[in-house]
Amino acid sequence: MGLFERALSWLPPKLRRKLMRLRSRLRQPFTPLELRLSLGVLRVVHADGYHESFPVARACLHLARLLFRLPWYHPCHLPPPPSEIMAYPHRQYFQTHHTALLAERQLPLWRWRDTASRSFFRIYEGLCADHHEYVGYETEYFWYHNDPAWSPEMLPDPREFGDLAAGEEGERQLAVLASAADALADAFNWRYMHGCRRGRNHVEPSLARPPVYKAVFKGPAWAASVPRLPTFFELHPVDPEWKASGEDNVVNYSGDLCPFWKRNIFVETGALRTV
Repeated sequence: MGLFERALSWLPPKLRRKLMRLRSRLRQPFTPLELRLSLGVLRVVHADGYHESFPVARACLHLARLLFRLPWYHPCHLPPPPSEIMAYPHRQYFQTHHTALLAERQLPLWRWRDTASRSFFRIYEGLCADHHEYVGYETEYFWYHNDPAWSPEMLPDPREFGDLAAGEEGERQLAVLASAADALADAFNWRYMHGCRRGRNHVEPSLARPPVYKAVFKGPAWAASVPRLPTFFELHPVDPEWKASGEDNVVNYSGDLCPFWKRNIFVETGALRTV
């Protein structure tokens, strides 16, 4: 008889049965919190060059912080302006500021404590860093949070989470954020048009060619008041020949100008429309 069984033998039968049922549930491979899986993922994270000393102890402390921290949601801060993100070498920004992001997304506790604003800011950072893979991952992650708070229309004003940069850089920062919010709503409408549903109950897309675009999702109200930049801003480098051909006035799938073009910004937005 093990120590646990010996301890149970001293308890009243009713309490003993409850503790035995709890133990049985915790021993199951899958639980709502998936604590065993989470601890295994965190052990890998803390042993994989991110935190080299005492990976097991650090993993346990990390999991405990996820379990018991207050307030419930992760803190959210306004990301830096585009020029600061663009100054990083290619792919270095996410490796510096979101080192274990893909691993953390596997943790139910981390996902429950995440917020729509934090996810949106990561999309903005991915666009500024020209990191298409992370933009695609984050858009997919945002899409499958089928919760009213995770609607593009409900995104709060980013100025609530920090001060914009001074001068022209702050204008660009706000214009890129507003354009990203509107472009996210357009990308969601594109997914909806092709039969994708946030609850994973996908349907066959319309047989109409071209498919019928419906504005099911809208951008946030604060984005509508953000003005067009006075000078052209290349968030991503523009091919001079392409720009000289006048094709910068092409419309997107909704029949309207791309939200970034509306604000005089060039950026590749294809990563928002991956399925």
